[in-house]
Amino acid sequence: MNVSKKSIDFYLSRGYDMSAAEYFSSGRKKILSVSPNDDYSLTILFDDHKKRLLDCKTFLKRGTVFEPFLDLQNFRRVYLDDCNCISWDIDP
Repeated sequence: MNVSKKSIDFYLSRGYDMSAAEYFSSGRKKILSVSPNDDYSLTILFDDHKKRLLDCKTFLKRGTVFEPFLDLQNFRRVYLDDCNCISWDIDP
């Protein structure tokens, strides 16, 4: 996929703050690994060797597509798919 990079000024002109503009102008990051944590967060490692913590509790709600992941056993079945996107498999 060939995605053209946009400049920091482009993102600033769209209302992003400097930190966000710098991040997005540097290009899309590739996820190298994802690990579930017992507090319903994910530790994500990117190709720039930075680790980020994603708190998933905000979207794990009853009555939504994410409801099955309220069960920690299901939540822990997280993996990277063949496009390096975070995915879950609740049907082993």
